[in-house]
Amino acid sequence: MNSKKLSINIFLKHPGFPVAVVPVNVDEPSEPDYTFVSHFHDFQELAVIASGAGVQRINGVDYPVSAGDVFLLQGKDEHCFISGIDSLCVYNILYDQDNLPLPLGLFHKIGSYNMIFRVEPALRKNQNFISRIHLDMPVLTALIRQIKILQTVLDDGREGFEVESLTLLTTLILNICRNCTADAGGNGRTVLAERMNKVISQMEKNFTHHYSVAELARIMHTSPRNFTRLFHKVSGCSPIEYLLKIRLRHAAEILTSSDMSCSAAAWQSGFNDSNYFSRKFSEQFGLSPREYRKYNRESLRK
Repeated sequence: MNSKKLSINIFLKHPGFPVAVVPVNVDEPSEPDYTFVSHFHDFQELAVIASGAGVQRINGVDYPVSAGDVFLLQGKDEHCFISGIDSLCVYNILYDQDNLPLPLGLFHKIGSYNMIFRVEPALRKNQNFISRIHLDMPVLTALIRQIKILQTVLDDGREGFEVESLTLLTTLILNICRNCTADAGGNGRTVLAERMNKVISQMEKNFTHHYSVAELARIMHTSPRNFTRLFHKVSGCSPIEYLLKIRLRHAAEILTSSDMSCSAAAWQSGFNDSNYFSRKFSEQFGLSPREYRKYNRESLRK
């Protein structure tokens, strides 16, 4: 089956602000409708099953879904709904996190966020791992109410809608993280996801600790080689590279929000060598720590 690549722009009410709510009711189709067309994209699609049931095909794997199920589709996941549709209603929240000031660094400290938005989508591509995130009915009802408010804010486009929309989107993601349950349908590979989630959450919370790959692999109950392979599949980089990014992100936050010296910010972020810190910081952000502080403070004054 040939898949169609979609751009988020065809769904936006406001070009340049990459957030959209696309409700899909198979009994009352509307345009543009790609429900039954295999497609992929490089933005995030948070699919919330509001009612009914159906079968969603993701990367060639069929997932029976029903009211309360939640899926994150991203990273060129090929997907569409196929047979077995029964009064299906879905709310798709589309957003491009690379072009939105979402608090991703803070989200990464939340274990359930890492599971839903990072670990589960990455391991889902393994056909032996069929997991789902589920919301109980009272939580689902409240969430749909919030989604409709976000949709109204985007439709109205009143002054300040960007701030209100970002606040609502952040709250939606947080509420899903706080209230979801994971159902692996009896599949033992959910243990793998839980262990990987534990590793990532531990690294996010204790980033000043000097972890070795062997130490992290022991948490996963696997070999260092297999752990490194799985970790790269989830995060897109090695465990040591990931830890470096966390430390640099934390240092950047300190430099922006405090008068702490660059060397002290480095130490607080887990770096023992200030020269190494400055070199890696410049590679990551394109500015030295001092230049980064100056640039961001000047931007805030404008």
